[in-house]
Amino acid sequence: MRKVILVNGLKRSGNHAVINWLRAHGSFTFFNNVIPVRPILNGQPLPPPFETLDAFLKSRVPDKSGRTLFSSGRRILISLEDMELDVPLIENLDDVKLYSLLILRDPRNLFASRIRKGGRVDNPAYSTDEESMRRVVALWKSHAREYLELTHRLRGQVVPVYYNAWFSSRDCRRQLSRQLGLRFTDKGLKKVSDWGGRKFL
Repeated sequence: MRKVILVNGLKRSGNHAVINWLRAHGSFTFFNNVIPVRPILNGQPLPPPFETLDAFLKSRVPDKSGRTLFSSGRRILISLEDMELDVPLIENLDDVKLYSLLILRDPRNLFASRIRKGGRVDNPAYSTDEESMRRVVALWKSHAREYLELTHRLRGQVVPVYYNAWFSSRDCRRQLSRQLGLRFTDKGLKKVSDWGGRKFL
């Protein structure tokens, strides 16, 4: 059984901290922010189901090492940011164990971080006008309802992650590793990615 981990969260929810920590657990093929929200907020429609990604995940064509994307031991990690939880992404994948991580951060720190970021960048994803803030608040509420199991919009095995607890508790991180069938390590806990993707301590 192949493993796909789909990470859902709002921007500034600690998504990349969790992702970098996960990537230290072993070999992952990582797709970052596969549906950028900026073009959508600028008026472009939500893309259709990701046929290219879908086909790529199903591909049996070997890479330079002679392994296919779904060769034994290879795992797929996909990040979605600021998206509705039922956005179409992966369809009809056979022989796949799908985990849907849902990262939720407390609203006070989340919105403080987004507002601060909005003052430093020209990006509609961080706009602080009334309409934009209403959109983000509504998204946070929908993520919170899913976290509390009041809704069931995510596919696969849903794994809720409360960022504050994940960051502060080694036991919480150990439990998350166990839920995902990974051998626990905290090696990636202090790794951070800059915009270009380089990692440093």
